[in-house]
Order: sequence, then C-alpha cells, then structure tokens
Amino acid sequence: MRNTISISAAALITVLSFLCVADAWAADPVTMDEIRTAYREGRDGDVVVLADRALKDANGDRALRGELNFWRGAALRRLKRHEEALVALDVAHDLGFARPELQFERAVALLKLGKQEEADRAFQEAEKSAQEDPPKLEDLRRRWREARDQDQKFQLRLYPQLGYDTNAVGVSDDAALAEDVDRESFYYGLKLSARYLLFEEKDMSLVLHYQGNLRAYAEDSDLSYSDNVLSAIWNGPIGKLDWLSYEIRGSMVETYLTEDGHFRTQRVLAPALIVRPDEAWQIRLWADWTSADYYEDVPDAQDRDGGIYRGGLSLTVDLGDGWKIGPYLSYSKYNAEGSDYDHHSWNPGVQVTVPEFAGILLVAEGGVIFADYDNPHSLTGFTEARDDRRVYVRLNVTFKQLEKVIGFAPTISVAYENWSSNISAFDFDRWDFGFSTDILALSF
Repeated sequence: MRNTISISAAALITVLSFLCVADAWAADPVTMDEIRTAYREGRDGDVVVLADRALKDANGDRALRGELNFWRGAALRRLKRHEEALVALDVAHDLGFARPELQFERAVALLKLGKQEEADRAFQEAEKSAQEDPPKLEDLRRRWREARDQDQKFQLRLYPQLGYDTNAVGVSDDAALAEDVDRESFYYGLKLSARYLLFEEKDMSLVLHYQGNLRAYAEDSDLSYSDNVLSAIWNGPIGKLDWLSYEIRGSMVETYLTEDGHFRTQRVLAPALIVRPDEAWQIRLWADWTSADYYEDVPDAQDRDGGIYRGGLSLTVDLGDGWKIGPYLSYSKYNAEGSDYDHHSWNPGVQVTVPEFAGILLVAEGGVIFADYDNPHSLTGFTEARDDRRVYVRLNVTFKQLEKVIGFAPTISVAYENWSSNISAFDFDRWDFGFSTDILALSF
C-alpha cells in the first residue's frame, strides 16, 4: 500500500512538473519579429493569435499595444474580416500608431465595405503621412490602384499598338514561310480588355473577361486579323487553406482574317492549382484542353482541326527590392486531323523583372520550344518528319515616370525568334519591334 502511494505521489509530481514546464513554454513572450514574419509569410491567422497573446503582456506599453493592434488589424483585413479590422486599426490609431500603412489598411477595409468616400479620405491621410518618403508613397499608390481595380465590378482598357515585323505570320505560327517570300511589314492595331466581376463572396469569384486584338499589316493585308477571346474564370480556395486555391477557366476564341473571313474557332477548358507558401512565392500548376476548328481550304494532310493538350508548372518568386523571377516549364500535345500537325513539344523558359530605375521598368523573357512532329511532312513529299527548335527572347521597357505626367505608361517591346527546322519553309529568323500604351482605363 505504501509503495502504491509512493508511486502515485511520484506520478503526480511528474504530471505537475510537466504542466509547469508546458505552462512556462506557453507563456514565452511573443516577439514583434515573430508577428512581422508571420505577416510577411501570409500566415494571417497566426498573426491574429500571436498579437492576441502579446497584448495580454503589453498592458502598460501604449506604443507596443498600438503596433500589435496594427498588425492584428492588417491581418484581419487580409482575412476579409473588414469590420473587425477597422476596430483594431482604430485602436492602434488611438494609441498613437501613426505610420502611413495604418491609414492605407483602413482605406482598403473601408473600400471593401462599400464606404467609398471614407476610404478615399483615409487614403489621402496615408498620402500625407508618406510625403517625405517618395518610394513608400509610390508603393502605397500602386497598392491602392490594385485594391480599387480589384473592387470594381467593371473595367475597360484600350491599348493602341504600332510596330514592325520582319517576318509576319499573323495569327498562325505554324504557317509555312519560304525564305524567298518577303513578309516584312509595318503593323498597327488595337487591343481591348473588358472585365466584369459577376460574383464574389468571401474568397470565391466569377469573372467574365473579353480580350480583343485587331492588327493590320501595311505591306501584307492578307495577314491582317482580329482575335476575340471571351472567358469565364472561377477562383476559389481549397478548404480553409489560405495558401492553396484553384482556378477554372473556360474560353471561346474566334479569329477572323480581313480578306478570307472566319479563320478559326477554339474552345478552351483550363484548370489550375495555385500554391502560395508565403507572400514572396507562388507556384502555379496548370493544364488546358483546346478543341480547334479551322475554316481554310487545304489538303487533307494540312488540316489543323483537332485537340491540343497542354500542362505545365510556373513559379514566381519576389526576390525583394523590385526583383522578380519566374521560371516555367510546359508540355504540349497536338492531335490534328491532318498528319502534318501531329506533334508534341516542350517549352522551358524564364521571365525576369528588374527593379524600376530612373522611372523605367524592364521585363525580360527567354525560352526555347522543342517540337517533334510524328509523321512525314507533305512539303517533303512525305519523306521526312519535321523537327523544330525555336528560341525566343523578349524585352518590354515601360516608362513608368511618364505615367505621372501624361496619365499612362508607354511600353516599347523588342522580340527575337530563331526557328531552326530541318524543313526550310519553317527555318527563319524574326524580329518584332512594337510600341503600345493604354490610352483609356475605365472602371466602375
């Protein structure tokens, strides 16, 4: 009996010791660095929990309580708990927290609650507070434009274009371009983008999007075309995971040539999975299926009607200080009615964004397409299968500084392609020099 009591007492002491250690561990003070890191990594739920824990130990420190309420409010705003966010942000303000970001967060929360005038006033306060820090002021203005664009039901943008193409192919990258055919041409055109937010609730949304592209070639009018894409895009989270979401896009594409009329119809279904481990990383795993019908009178072997199956992985990494890198890899399989176009291809590439310098933003992209065709090609008398290697490099130069003066940012683009093929009709170089800008941007 005495041994049993001794053992029970020892067990009780062990349990109590464990509970004391656990309580001491749970009571470890939360540091501000922990909260900032959780916010930066997009762990908004953790930010709220950590801030609540820290507030219990910060009763006598107004400055600390002010900052804790700010981070709590900013995280609640990103969790779409806008009314709770405003309460926390107002408490932070009353405690003396006066950074420009506080009024910016208030402005976005008010905007999402439909209080447009109050939101505008709050953002004006944020601008006043950031006047002595031009980089921060510009960043806040950029984020405010993005927040307003996301909140608008309807958006319309127009982009006039002007350029010179050394080997124009119009809408058909697979068109045979014999070396002795002169396809150099100036071109002009107009891009139109219209977006309508049909449905939005919590983290789910349904968007209707139209994109039109009109292009006319001065020296090759037979290549002039209009391309029209109508899409419905559904976005939503997966469960309660704030780092994992999905996208499903359905599109109808109609293309017309100026001289020949209806050229092509494409129907596209494209699901995607988006992973955001933290704010600096985004991984996109995507696939799409395209059914294509061409309305051209060609020999059977050159019939491009059929299905295209594609999939790929893209990665976007924000390296900080304006640097971004986006490597990608995709695979494509084309099953066409005509034997000339049955093929599969791989496309590795990368896009790099360079920090804005002297009001100029540079975005560069490069990659290669390896395309292997399954059957002997008709241009060789069905004796040799086509084998292509296509290298491309693109550079966009956007004059952001001019946007502050004239209201829009012109972009100059330079693209080079080297098509290397065992069939001479598909072996060529191509340069494309272009200029575009958005002359109209409406949203309401």
